[in-house]
Amino acid sequence: MGWLSASTIVAALLSIALLVLFVVVEKRAKDPVLRLEVFSDGPWLGANMTMLLGSAGLVASLFTLSFFLQRGLSINPVASGLAFLPTSVVFVLTTNLSSRLVSRLGARSLVASGSIAMAAGFLLYSRMESPSQFLALYIGGSLLTGLFGLEIPMLFLVAVAGVEPVHRGVASGLLNTSQQVGAALGLAIATMVGSMARARLAGGSGEGGPFAAAAPREGFIVCAGFLVTAVLVAISLMGQKNRPPEATL
Repeated sequence: MGWLSASTIVAALLSIALLVLFVVVEKRAKDPVLRLEVFSDGPWLGANMTMLLGSAGLVASLFTLSFFLQRGLSINPVASGLAFLPTSVVFVLTTNLSSRLVSRLGARSLVASGSIAMAAGFLLYSRMESPSQFLALYIGGSLLTGLFGLEIPMLFLVAVAGVEPVHRGVASGLLNTSQQVGAALGLAIATMVGSMARARLAGGSGEGGPFAAAAPREGFIVCAGFLVTAVLVAISLMGQKNRPPEATL
């Protein structure tokens, strides 16, 4: 429809109006769903922003990679799904490992490490510009991307650690909301950038065939950008003061 279409403009204005209305209502409510003062808590805000940015990169990368596998390599949907197994296995293993490492390294270090590894994986994916490069770069990128599992439990830990027990359910719910919002934004942005890149390639000489036409370079660079920003947020906002003694799990 385009950025300046009536549908796009009306939807954007309505979204902004609803967000402003939500803030006004919550400020005036005697028992608000969201206590706005939590935004002054650095670790809590850092955990939510890191979750938003990490989810943006992760979900956008899944779509971009799936598109690339099917359009660039002509792999069927079932095989494309199985190609995500290395990332999934590493993710599960590191999710369990992070709870054992937090007492030694701290939550912030694990979150930053997971984001850096994931950004590196996306940058490897962005180098897949010819069939001869694919296998080595894909395996390396898949293993690095799975290290995102290091930070997921830590984000929940930081998000609820400094919150009163009665509000921890809301704090956990807000982190899930950040995850969903980040996924939607990341997918929209990366898809837009990827579509523009493919349109530019289609208007050129057409050399390289389907592989080049589906090249994921720009989309994965956007995904890596989300994770680099997440690292900066984690370092600047997620201090160690909110890590409770029982964080050894």
